[in-house]
Amino acid sequence: MKLSAGFWILALIAVALAIGIYYYYVPKPTSVAVDTVVHTPKPSAPPTDKKELLRRAIAGDSDAQCRLSGRFSSGDRGLPFNPILAFYWASLSAGAHDPCGINNLATLYEDGTGVGQDSQTSLKLYTLAASLGDLNAMANLGRIYYYGGDGVQRDVLTAIDWYKKGADLGDFTSMRQLGEIYGWGEGVPLNINRSSAYLLRANPIHDGEASYDLGWLYFRYYPRADRCEQALRWLTTSADLGDSDGESMLGWMYDSGSCIKAREPQTAAKWYRLAMAYDTAAETNYAMLLWTGELGRSDERQAIQLYRDAALRGDATAMYLLGNAYDHGTAVLPDKNVAWSYFIAAADRGQVAAISVVASAYYRGFRVKQDKVRALGMFLAAESLGATFKASDKAKLEHQLTPAQLADAQKFAFAFASHAQAESD
Repeated sequence: MKLSAGFWILALIAVALAIGIYYYYVPKPTSVAVDTVVHTPKPSAPPTDKKELLRRAIAGDSDAQCRLSGRFSSGDRGLPFNPILAFYWASLSAGAHDPCGINNLATLYEDGTGVGQDSQTSLKLYTLAASLGDLNAMANLGRIYYYGGDGVQRDVLTAIDWYKKGADLGDFTSMRQLGEIYGWGEGVPLNINRSSAYLLRANPIHDGEASYDLGWLYFRYYPRADRCEQALRWLTTSADLGDSDGESMLGWMYDSGSCIKAREPQTAAKWYRLAMAYDTAAETNYAMLLWTGELGRSDERQAIQLYRDAALRGDATAMYLLGNAYDHGTAVLPDKNVAWSYFIAAADRGQVAAISVVASAYYRGFRVKQDKVRALGMFLAAESLGATFKASDKAKLEHQLTPAQLADAQKFAFAFASHAQAESD
């Protein structure tokens, strides 16, 4: 039977509608055209319900697609960690030239989540997202250029430029990073006023890292009349917000009595316990309180267990204390070889007391073949890292070496101290 022209017209219309509905509701990942700039308007009230978020994402809302990607990449807010779906939704959002989606896609390429790790593609995508105004991308570019690595040469000035762009647009992360850069004086001249100005703008009331940085800054650099009150204020804020650095430093202040009228070991222990899951120094300091019996009866066995755990996690002070324990057979069976291995490991990470032990061993030829050049080099390295020695002892050792040996010792000291500093960082 011959079909009428009207039938074919209706059939074509039906096919066209089916194709249209398919591409509208089931969008496909597309590549990002880096030479095209399209600003995607954001909804006034971003959805929080995952079903509503999914509905909007399927309907083609690039902002919802970006948010969905973020939840799948972190396993956050009711959605499981799923790298494939994270990459899928980030690709869709980025394909629509949404800066949020482009930044998320860059992060996935940087981490190798849901896609092969590719630092160069990641850098290009971050740069594109930042040029479209994404604040997270600006902060990410600042981080990448500040630390370098993965094919990117460290460039502090470029990092600062990106952080400043983000800070000028109100990004708290960029403000905090600028505060740290100027407060640490790494790559730029130390500038305390500029550092504190950025940190005070970085939402320190609600950001534990920013409040910790402020507390550290006041404690380290400000006159005593101001530093203790402000340092305690901001470190307490940081600790109350759950920042492990703030908890650990606050514990140390109560432990040492710094800025406190009298030492409070119990209060120190409270903050150490909160921080020790993330901070090995807090774990070691808590173990020391147990060892000395300042929390009640001395518990050397538990302290040894905590020292071992902290040492396995890389804490140099715990390694040194374990070396002492095995050297003297305190709470463990004596073992000079194990003690020596801990002393060497601690010294290699810049623990100055361990460096002194190892240097003395080389000077006396005890446990190792005598090497006075290495011994003086390690003493000089320990001195550059903060240790102090009697001038007469140092002069006595120097007097036993030739000018050429002294030069070799100084070269060794510089290399060893640089390595130890890098390991401790």
